[in-house]
Amino acid sequence: MRYSIINASIGFVAKCVFIGCDLKKYLGNLCYQVAAVYQLSGRQHSDDFAVELEQGDGTVLTIPFVSSQIIMIMNGKCGGTHIPFTPTAMMNDGLLDILLMQGTFAHLLDGVKTLSEAKDYHGLHLYRKNVHLYRGSSVKFTNLNYEPAS
Repeated sequence: MRYSIINASIGFVAKCVFIGCDLKKYLGNLCYQVAAVYQLSGRQHSDDFAVELEQGDGTVLTIPFVSSQIIMIMNGKCGGTHIPFTPTAMMNDGLLDILLMQGTFAHLLDGVKTLSEAKDYHGLHLYRKNVHLYRGSSVKFTNLNYEPAS
């Protein structure tokens, strides 16, 4: 059986979508912008992850620590309002495309600007030094900040 992830997110984008869903019936598509402003105005922290990525050739790439605000796991090129997060993605190649926008919360505003550039300049954000694109057949993220309830 083959699985497909059209797009999934971790971190800032996921938090905005979570908040935006409750606002959508009142604000329509503006709900996500309002949720982003809400997220930016609050005290946010970076999410720290360990990443294991099984690459197409079967080797496993391990990244023991990544501090990231925006993580997109996609099968296609675009998400949201046709933002090409992973412009090199191919829907039918059996691989996931993982975009990591590294940095602390202080870098998040720059990350939001980078997403705007992604849309306006059709993927040139991949050339920024804090943006990394990986491809693989499976990926595992471990949240290093998670503390189970006692």
